[in-house]
Amino acid sequence: NHFVPAFMLRYWRSYDEKRRIGVHVFHVADRRYEWDRQVGKNATVPFRFAALDDLYVPVVAGRRHLSLEEGWLAEQERELSKIVEKAHRKQEVTIRGRQSNPVPALVRAFKVREALFALHARSPDIIKIFQDLVEAKPDLRPLLGADPADDSKQVALHNLVMLAQKSARDMACPKYAFIHGPEGTFILGDRPVFQANELGWFAVLTDKVAVNFVDGLDPMGESITVDVADGIQDIINEQVALQARRWIVAKDKDQLLRYAEKIGTPEWHENWKNLEIGYIDLPERIPLLRIKERAGL
Repeated sequence: NHFVPAFMLRYWRSYDEKRRIGVHVFHVADRRYEWDRQVGKNATVPFRFAALDDLYVPVVAGRRHLSLEEGWLAEQERELSKIVEKAHRKQEVTIRGRQSNPVPALVRAFKVREALFALHARSPDIIKIFQDLVEAKPDLRPLLGADPADDSKQVALHNLVMLAQKSARDMACPKYAFIHGPEGTFILGDRPVFQANELGWFAVLTDKVAVNFVDGLDPMGESITVDVADGIQDIINEQVALQARRWIVAKDKDQLLRYAEKIGTPEWHENWKNLEIGYIDLPERIPLLRIKERAGL
């Protein structure tokens, strides 16, 4: 299971001096640079550094359940990939349906929001925080609508789904500002979505495109495209590095190593220390575990 979609990671592929395709990767755990070959005799599994076996596959009654991976996540990624491709080409991004039946388009627009909010919480480290909390506090299970016999991973993944859906509902009329730059403008990390105080949410989508999204007026989603302004590239890339807990990638090795210097700094440690898991009370009084963090932009 890729915890950042493979369709996004492909935008960071580049060539080495022998014209072999790969990705410049910096591994956080051992502070190690790697050229990850993507094609050829010695190529690894595509973007193996961004995948964990059965990350989104709970085992229930001895059976692996694939509905989250092959259903919910797959549907989200399919809709988000269409938006990302248009934004990368600097085309107008709209989700419109027939006036006589707008429901399918509204569903697609909702799935795009779900996908973005899920990217904020679907990393292995966040799922483990949810899972550890459920194991440490068994009394949370009935509050989260879980059976006492449910595996903690199953409860954590259910919480991920509910959290993404609630966040998508709360931002019912999103306004997207697609920030466009030349090739290699942005880096990517294992946690590419973050909230920035009053500026709303940010997500890095491709090496050329990041998006700022806030609440707007149109349920289909308003969108504009702007050229990256001076200083914005560096601010966004620094936040991606500060959010990262597994890896960062870049189109250029020198660029990658420059932002890798942020990893392990007091600011990087503070970023994770300030992450809190709190609760959202739904109308039916079933709380959700939610991530509380804000980037200091």
